[in-house]
Amino acid sequence: MSFETPLLVIVLFLLLTLIIGLSSIQVRNTFREYALGTRSFSTPTLVVTLLATYYAGGILIRSVATFSSSRLFWIVWQLFVNSFIFLIVSWLAGRMDRCMYHISMPETMGRIYGKYTRIITTIVSLPYLIIFIAIQINVMSQAISICIPSHGHMVTIVATVILCFYTMFGGIQAITFTDVWQFIIFSGIILILTWFTFNHLGKPTVEIFSFLQRHKNFDLTIGNLFFPFPNKLLPILYYLSMIAYIEPSIMQVVYMSSSPSQAKSVFRYAALISCIIMGCILFIALFVFIKMPSLRGMESWNYILASSSPNFRVLICLCLLAMAMSTADSKLHTSAILIVYDLLGSIRHTKMSSENQILLTRIMILMLSIFAMLLVIFNHHSPHYDYIFRHIVGCLVPSIRIYAVVVVAPFILAVLGFRTSSSIALMGMATGLCTLYAWDKWIGPIVGPTSSTFVAIVANGLSMVALHHLWPRRKDIQLPNNNPLV
Repeated sequence: MSFETPLLVIVLFLLLTLIIGLSSIQVRNTFREYALGTRSFSTPTLVVTLLATYYAGGILIRSVATFSSSRLFWIVWQLFVNSFIFLIVSWLAGRMDRCMYHISMPETMGRIYGKYTRIITTIVSLPYLIIFIAIQINVMSQAISICIPSHGHMVTIVATVILCFYTMFGGIQAITFTDVWQFIIFSGIILILTWFTFNHLGKPTVEIFSFLQRHKNFDLTIGNLFFPFPNKLLPILYYLSMIAYIEPSIMQVVYMSSSPSQAKSVFRYAALISCIIMGCILFIALFVFIKMPSLRGMESWNYILASSSPNFRVLICLCLLAMAMSTADSKLHTSAILIVYDLLGSIRHTKMSSENQILLTRIMILMLSIFAMLLVIFNHHSPHYDYIFRHIVGCLVPSIRIYAVVVVAPFILAVLGFRTSSSIALMGMATGLCTLYAWDKWIGPIVGPTSSTFVAIVANGLSMVALHHLWPRRKDIQLPNNNPLV
């Protein structure tokens, strides 16, 4: 394959993405329409948008690279954790009838617990979202380098500009329709890649099962499947900590739905389809592991690239590019809304007009895109690139944990009908953070790493409930009118 062919295919994909995004641009009369649309999306469209947002560009690479060193516990965890998250949100969505006309998670928190809680929710959400955007742009750069390494940075800039452009001017409508296009691309290529790796294996099914039975990592005992750690409490805490991924860009799909019943259906269908997608990705990793069991880490991913034809490497590039772009645009949109609508909207004493809110949101999308793009380009040209980017990725998990400990418990309680004062909500958040720190310092070395997330979330929620009943009473907080026109 000549150099021009992969470049032409990538440019064609980006051009079609831009056309789809531009074709969905409409005049928005209100900020709500720009942020959430007109709440008239079909259920299949919302399901695809949710999955495209959730399945980021690094999932395929990470699953293949870590499979050889993973125990059966982690393989089962990867298969079902995404579905569990969607089922939990589906259960919550059915109880969000009072919150359906809100625009974001921070707004829901602010309506129930007050302005300061809304500001804090926004502040702890932004680091996770911005880091995630930078990671997706880095994945885009890596994907393009698979086919055209000499011009990878230039094409990455073009892809980021296209992503930024339709997100800025099209709002959620453009994001939704480009997500549908990108989901079709990456899900189709994942199915093709699964079939390719199976055929490339060249072994009968009986021999595959025999290999798995002999390998200690695939021992189907209860201990290996559920309790492969010296401390039996650790896997339980890992399973329970999945509620940490109830985050703003995922919950945005709930607010886009026309009703709680539609939101429930969206997340239930997504849970089923998620198992299929993740199952295919794990099959790819399994087949590579069976073919070359001696490979470790990124050697497995590099083997896929090395054994693929030039035409197939273009498909892999498009798959990663579609996964990264469909996640980055949603995170960009959500981040800008949180900054303009929730953070600035809470600080300002006067309400901004819809025109100013939309303008500021577009400016913020542009600034975040430039920041993430420059960060990736600077790191690629830095002699310490690997160290810097590992440090950026390393900040992702702490940012998620802090967000979850502060926000998840009050949000779930609010959805379930719990009402209390702002001061009690803030004390609950502080209790959760103190529990997180104390557990990591004194109990974490005994139980296991990152085992404190669920415990700290529970500590936050229980302290709020306890303080609500023990603190001097005041009149219950009344919910504001949920009419979207107010």
